[in-house]
Amino acid sequence: SSFAEARPWLLAIDPAFDYNEAIDIDMAPLDESTFVLAWISNGAGRHAGFEVWNTNGTLLVNKTDIDIDGDAQSRIAVGAINSTHFALAIVDGPEWDVDFFIYDRQGNQVQGRTQLDSNIGEFGNVFSDISIAELGDRFAVCNINEIGRAHV
Repeated sequence: SSFAEARPWLLAIDPAFDYNEAIDIDMAPLDESTFVLAWISNGAGRHAGFEVWNTNGTLLVNKTDIDIDGDAQSRIAVGAINSTHFALAIVDGPEWDVDFFIYDRQGNQVQGRTQLDSNIGEFGNVFSDISIAELGDRFAVCNINEIGRAHV
């Protein structure tokens, strides 16, 4: 699909994706016609999940749950490693840690939960955030909380 073909769907008033219970959301392209959409749910247990979409509006990989028990301070970021694999980085609020997972574009887990930091500090009611950046076939993860502890 080209951008011209995808544009009407991307600008649709009623998009194909609509989860009004997400507390955090991120997306990343895998190639010119495929992207990953990831979120932390605001529902019971505040689980994380992702879907893989085609830019023409076709759902390629149904909702896939990620193995975390989040809370209101949990955050998610997704970044492509290449056109066939992506990484998900997560601030797991209840555990006070930062983890990442690697999946392929078919939704298969390639690398399970890998802990980057086991104690980023208790949040209480403070803000936290996370970001991921593609670096060729690698990626970098950065997280911060309102207490002022930043990690790369």
